[in-house]
Amino acid sequence: MSLVASVPQPITAALCTLAPLLALAARLVRLAAWDDGWQASWLALAVWWLVCLAAPVVFRYGLPLFLALALSLLRPAAPVLATEDVLQASLAHLTTLPALPRVSSPLPPRALFRAAAILSVPWLCLTLLVSPRVIVALLGSVVLTYKAPWVRVLSSVLWRSALFRHLCYRLSAFLTGQAPPEYSVSNNSAALLSSSPQPASSLRFLFTVYENQRWWMGLDWTAALLPGERPSWCSPAYHPVSPPNAFTLPEPTTIYLPSKDGKSRIKRTAIWKWQEPEWTLLVRKEGSSPSRIQRTPPPLPVDEPVPLSPSSSSGAGTRLLKAAASKFKDSLPSDPEADLPEPLTDPDGWVYGDNKWEGQSHRGGLGKFTRYRRWSRIALVTELVEVIGPGQLGVQAPPTLTLSDQQSHPSPPTVTVQSPELPSTPPTPPSSTSAIPTSDPESPLRQRLRAALSKPSSDI
Repeated sequence: MSLVASVPQPITAALCTLAPLLALAARLVRLAAWDDGWQASWLALAVWWLVCLAAPVVFRYGLPLFLALALSLLRPAAPVLATEDVLQASLAHLTTLPALPRVSSPLPPRALFRAAAILSVPWLCLTLLVSPRVIVALLGSVVLTYKAPWVRVLSSVLWRSALFRHLCYRLSAFLTGQAPPEYSVSNNSAALLSSSPQPASSLRFLFTVYENQRWWMGLDWTAALLPGERPSWCSPAYHPVSPPNAFTLPEPTTIYLPSKDGKSRIKRTAIWKWQEPEWTLLVRKEGSSPSRIQRTPPPLPVDEPVPLSPSSSSGAGTRLLKAAASKFKDSLPSDPEADLPEPLTDPDGWVYGDNKWEGQSHRGGLGKFTRYRRWSRIALVTELVEVIGPGQLGVQAPPTLTLSDQQSHPSPPTVTVQSPELPSTPPTPPSSTSAIPTSDPESPLRQRLRAALSKPSSDI
């Protein structure tokens, strides 16, 4: 149940709906990577050649029969039952799928067009000698066998040959017109450093906190806002968050997934840390692009209560991530500024608006009663992958404060704990204060009422 409780509902629905497609994509990736056994990969290679060579004949004579057979086997799709096993399988399939690499050509366009012009004549000769079906089959075979064990061994053996590397460099220089690279002998320490284990993946996440204020006569700009509007500190989706001085990152989260062999588990731990030393303000002046300026956030008020509960111990970053996930539950965007251009700000990053937070401008003055500015800071989440022994699967919740921990670390007297939910029944007051003055026959209020009623009408 920890996995179901920790994953937001939109992500849960997407994972359960796309579970069959994720399983199919993960199976194809395993076949191309030769992780499902050499028999399955060789069978996939044979099926690829059969499809490439027999596709014209099947398309010409068997397409009507194939369509009739496919339509006859169609059945109404049954609703997918969302279970924790389905979520774990979907997450395991997502971890199997590799991320698309950002490919950037190191060669200039002139060198690429030169290589294309030189290879045009050999390519035309090849298409005259070999049919396009065979060429497509060969290209697909290269893709399917790229990560085969025997191909890896063969490529490593060939690349160790100085003659083979020299021929490849000379051929590349002839096609592109670029000089071959010059390599220098590096020491062993650099090689050892390059082969040291690194984290599996990392992601840069930008946290944005809105500081909202309202102008009051005699008080100037304060964080005292109306009850029905946005909080004084909120996320871009207008969910309340902690101020920058009290903003904390999410606790390290650990998830245990099944491994490919089924005999062990994969432990994936997400660790958060700040990449930027301080918070920055988003400022955009007239005639310039938005820029982030480092400023010191305003200090917290002394009388402001700081929540201390197990639910709040996970950090303000966790609440901000959950608020961002709950934003997608609505069909319409809850942020009206999502499709608007970047507004202009004053030198301190403030954007002024009217009483309804509309009519935004970078200048305050008459008719401007509200303002906001955006604090941002970049955090880095790093995922560490480790193979461990068998055990339970799911998400490991971060440690929470117990009663003994709270007693050993007492909180200051200004700390208050309030529940966001109202009790179903009103609390019963203590017996010493449960007496109501009107219910006591000797109360002063009861005596005044009795004296007023007992007066004759002439005295009134």
